[in-house]
Amino acid sequence: MCEKCIAAVQEYYPDLPEDKWDDLLWGATAFPMGSPEQIEGQLAEMRDNTDGSLEGALSYADEIMRKAMKSKEEM
Repeated sequence: MCEKCIAAVQEYYPDLPEDKWDDLLWGATAFPMGSPEQIEGQLAEMRDNTDGSLEGALSYADEIMRKAMKSKEEM
């Protein structure tokens, strides 16, 4: 797994158990297609806009994706 991505998870979600790192990266970020810098930015944004939990991050990412899809449909 991307070492920079793991370091970013540890920085922005220090209380998240290691067995949940995959859930956060795959479910709420552009991992594995995004660059480490993009993923770190997403993790920072989610942490800053949620309660810092895995559930909050997944919900926030889902909300962002739904808004993007709705915007695309309106085009």
